[in-house]
Amino acid sequence: MEEEKGEEKPTQGNQNIWKVGFFALLGTVVVVLVVFFLQKGGFKPQPTPTISPEVTLAATPLETVITVQTPIVRPKATIAPTPTQAPTQTPTPTPEPKADLYIKEYSFNHPPKKNEEFTVTIVIGNQGNKDAGPFWWEWKSTWATTSCRERVTDGIAAGATKTVSCNFTYTSWSTYETKAIVDAENEVPESDEGNNTYTQNVIPIH
Repeated sequence: MEEEKGEEKPTQGNQNIWKVGFFALLGTVVVVLVVFFLQKGGFKPQPTPTISPEVTLAATPLETVITVQTPIVRPKATIAPTPTQAPTQTPTPTPEPKADLYIKEYSFNHPPKKNEEFTVTIVIGNQGNKDAGPFWWEWKSTWATTSCRERVTDGIAAGATKTVSCNFTYTSWSTYETKAIVDAENEVPESDEGNNTYTQNVIPIH
C-alpha cells in the first residue's frame, strides 16, 4: 500500500526550536529598547527604597522639679500728703490808743417847774484807753442858744469820770428838748465820736 503524500507536519522538536528562537528575539528587542531609553534619558529606573529598621526609643522618665518661688514683699511707698498752704493773713494793725468821752449820767435835782430854778447834773466819763485833754461841754434847752457852757481844763483820764452841773429856769410852759454835749468843739481825738450827745424831753410843771 502506498503512503499518502501530503503536507509534512511539524514535529514536536521543531516547535520547541521555533519558540526558543521567538523568545530570544523578543528578549533582544526588549534589551535594545531598554538600552535606548536609558541612553536618551526617557526612562530612569527608580532606586528601590531602603527600608531602615524601625528604631524604638525608650521613653526616659523626666524628673519633675517644682520650684516654689518665695514672693518678694516690697514695702509700700508712703506718699506724704500735699501740705495745705495756709491763707496769707493780713496783719491787723494795732489800733492807736484813743480817748472816748460819753455821757454816763444825766439827772435833774427835781422835775423842772415853771419860773423855778432847777439843776441838771451831768457825769462825763472817758471809756477809752487814752487820757482826754481839755475840752468844752454844753447843756442847752429848746429856744435857748446855750444855757451852760464850760471848759474842762485838766481833761479826764482814761477810765475816770467828771461831774458837772448847770442851773436853769423855765419861764413858760411847753415841751422842751434838753441836750448835753461833751467835746463840743471836737478837740479830743476819740475812738467813737457818736456818743458825745445825750437828749431828754421835759415838760415843766405849771
